[in-house]
Amino acid sequence: MKKVILKLLLIIYILFIVLTTFLLLKQNEFKVSVIIPVYNAGKYLKQCLNSVLNQTLKEIEVVCVNDGSTDDSFEILKDFEEKDSRVRVLSQENISAGAARNRGMEIA
Repeated sequence: MKKVILKLLLIIYILFIVLTTFLLLKQNEFKVSVIIPVYNAGKYLKQCLNSVLNQTLKEIEVVCVNDGSTDDSFEILKDFEEKDSRVRVLSQENISAGAARNRGMEIA
């Protein structure tokens, strides 16, 4: 009887470890965060985003920080955000690329 109880306890313990590990992995689905500061990059932005999103590693998030662009960059970013759940778009007044990167790191 003791052996059966010990085996059941061991099985329960192993299931607990497996479930905990699974939940921890699901909590952080992304392996890589790509932070892209954007300022008036409409001419090259689609190519940039397509390049990042078409990598073989799919467990990525792409955080794009629009740094006060005056061209069509923000509209392009919003379009990608609507089409791909891995893309997140933030917008701020034009400060600097460094400030945009820092803001993206806060979100990632």
